[in-house]
Amino acid sequence: MDTISDRHHRCLFGWVHVSTTIRLIIAYFILFNIGLGLLGLPWFSIYIGLTGLCICGFTCFQVFKKNDRYMLPFYLYVLFTIFYLLFLGGYFFFVNIFYKELVKQALGDHSDSVSFIWHFADIMLIMLHAWALSVTSKCRKYFRWVAEGGQKVELPTTSTAPRHESKPDIF
Repeated sequence: MDTISDRHHRCLFGWVHVSTTIRLIIAYFILFNIGLGLLGLPWFSIYIGLTGLCICGFTCFQVFKKNDRYMLPFYLYVLFTIFYLLFLGGYFFFVNIFYKELVKQALGDHSDSVSFIWHFADIMLIMLHAWALSVTSKCRKYFRWVAEGGQKVELPTTSTAPRHESKPDIF
């Protein structure tokens, strides 16, 4: 594990380094894609899950190599899953409003509570994926920083004397 104390490459309130967090996010997305393929969602969800598993496998290798350029497909996939979850949430919201009787027949008397739980879970997943998108972006910046040699850029100073010995310029 990386033990860099630079706050620019940390997340979760500065507790965890981004290279550790991206590994946890990839593990989450592997489970998410398996679950997406097993749920009874529209038929194309299986293909989205399989594509996601391939992208996660490719990204695991790139995280190991600390390559920032090839993490872009994972970044785009996380962005795609946000839009996909928004689509699913909107679809279920539309169905619950306009086909209330069919939903009540399918889910029984607890259709309101099941609908609320589904929408709440969808909103929480969208927020989690938005956070994963920001961590993925930060991890790409960290890998780029490592590829460039890991040197911090310092601002040039005009005076070489220590601060307490320098005199201000008076015009």
